[in-house]
Amino acid sequence: MEENLPAGGPTDMDDGTVTLQFLQLSVRALAQPASVQVISTGHSPIAGDELAIDFDSWYVPALRDGCLEDCQPSQLAALKRLDATLADMTQLQDQKLWLTDALFENHWWSRVRAEARQVIELMSWPEDPPEPPLIIHVPD
Repeated sequence: MEENLPAGGPTDMDDGTVTLQFLQLSVRALAQPASVQVISTGHSPIAGDELAIDFDSWYVPALRDGCLEDCQPSQLAALKRLDATLADMTQLQDQKLWLTDALFENHWWSRVRAEARQVIELMSWPEDPPEPPLIIHVPD
């Protein structure tokens, strides 16, 4: 499987650092206005789905592999809240939630953006969007 590192990132980072860097990129993408999210996903018709999958692809291994053990309880709580909101959206089994139009029109996505901005603030991560298109990569 090809390894996709963030643009300009060093290639000698350990797996935990890479996981955290991609988690940061995915949260930054979730925090952006809908118009920027569409660009971040390469104008995908299922931009919401791609954004959610990308977050899950990095949050789950970060949690599982102990990459978040240095986080403060408030930081972990904010990440868990964001994950729970995306899980709640999945439980609705409404395929329209994951389409690009939903990013602009659905209240769930406003909530996701607000929660992602809270994570960014608590983690002291940059607020700017990741370089488009956002690379979707599922870690092993």
